[in-house]
Amino acid sequence: MNHWSRALNSAVRNRQKTLLLFFLTLIIGILMAGTLLVNRASVRTIDNVIDTMRPKGMIGIDGEERFDSLWDLTHSPDASRISAFFHSRMDKQFIHEMGALPYVVGYDFFFERLLVSTEVEMYMAQYEDAYVGAGRRWGLGYVFQTRGVSNPYFIEIENNIIEVISGRTFTEAEFTGEYPVAIISEGLALKNELTIGSIMPFRSVVLNPKEVFCFGCLKEENVLGSLFYDIEVVGIFSISPYITSQDIEARWDNVSLLDDLSNRIFVSSVFLEQINRETRQMAGYWDFHTLLSRRSEERRDTPLVGNYKMASLFYPMDVITLFQLRSSHDEIPFTEKMEPMIPEFHKIEFVDNDYRVIVNALEFTTGITNNLLYFMIGAMVLILSLLIILFMRDRKHEIGIYFSMGERKRRLAQQIIIEVLVITIPALVIALFVGNIIGNQIAEYLLINDLLAEIESDDQILSWSLFFMLGLGAERVNINTLLANYDSTLTIGRVLMFLGVGVSTILLATMAPLFYVFRMRPKKILM
Repeated sequence: MNHWSRALNSAVRNRQKTLLLFFLTLIIGILMAGTLLVNRASVRTIDNVIDTMRPKGMIGIDGEERFDSLWDLTHSPDASRISAFFHSRMDKQFIHEMGALPYVVGYDFFFERLLVSTEVEMYMAQYEDAYVGAGRRWGLGYVFQTRGVSNPYFIEIENNIIEVISGRTFTEAEFTGEYPVAIISEGLALKNELTIGSIMPFRSVVLNPKEVFCFGCLKEENVLGSLFYDIEVVGIFSISPYITSQDIEARWDNVSLLDDLSNRIFVSSVFLEQINRETRQMAGYWDFHTLLSRRSEERRDTPLVGNYKMASLFYPMDVITLFQLRSSHDEIPFTEKMEPMIPEFHKIEFVDNDYRVIVNALEFTTGITNNLLYFMIGAMVLILSLLIILFMRDRKHEIGIYFSMGERKRRLAQQIIIEVLVITIPALVIALFVGNIIGNQIAEYLLINDLLAEIESDDQILSWSLFFMLGLGAERVNINTLLANYDSTLTIGRVLMFLGVGVSTILLATMAPLFYVFRMRPKKILM
């Protein structure tokens, strides 16, 4: 019988010891696999973050500047400033010029305008069961923010801000034809008993700037003209629970965000452009701009800018652009190039990717896993060495018989190594897959919590943040960025690396037992 057969027979014959060695290797192997794979994933992810993380930004309405300007214009009216305040807008040409810059590697856009409805009621969102939104009905009905998106998987879906849970998103045909279809929230659907295929009546209005200066003036008698649209529900979405800020002072900002998302009506960009085009034509028929300019020359006791604000908010279509730059080094030249071009009362806002924070979190994880890996290797060598020595001591008479029969120490050492490998390699294979699953869960938890602990909140009012009101608060962007770049794929290279480390560790663990065997003297053993 050769040493291969003897090794297999010995492993089968000594079942209790075989199972003990197997399960001990399995437990330590799982810890080693999780540690090693997380370590390799963290190292690879650092490279991914450095190579692929690109600055993201938006150009949209600067709410804070507009608010401050309202106050200034109320006390010192200026016709040109008032005109700029309400008519300064981006257009598609601006968007394409921005996209053509060498710094930009990708961009998207969406449109926004207000529509009213007397039949569709607003849904009042809640936060922590205590803070409730402020949906309110006026003489013209409820006022909804309608968003025209430019692709089926727009940014809210792409970034898991919302998820379509019933129906569908838009088709390609709906982005070439002016189809009156929409995607709404489940809260809005439940509030109005709407389902897929339901029709929602909305209208676009042109208001008389001489009579409308507050929400209370939104009455039929102050409407110059209306356009009516029946919009079919083709999709219903749920809102992610992770979009709100963790800042304890941001409760009302969270309510505002949830309220906005719950009542946001998503339509195709071409359909909203149609509404905008037809509304402008109607406004031209009523000579809206002349009425507006005449109003700037008049003085009256009612708030001047309030008058213009209310009448003009229902007239224009806002354009918001999103872009991604080639690298962080392009932020300054991009800003310098774009700032003279962006319309008044607009701003460029970059999302804080916290590049250094993310890299630090990954490096911290890499450092911990390095130390743990060394500890696990040392522990496996020590524990398995002691265990195998104990096994050899129990089998010393068997070993003595082999020696007395003329068995060479080298062949006996090969038998012991084969026996150990036959038991431990299957344990390592199982440990690899179990450790990969456990390691990924632990790594993501540690990385996310370490990242959130490192993020420093600034003093910006969240309701002025373009990204927060989109549903992409800084915390969520960082988590998305980190997890999107986290490479935990179980590749052939990583499998071979783990098996190589595991087998090498086991072979190292057998050195002490072999030294113990080589020092045995057959006559002394058999006495």
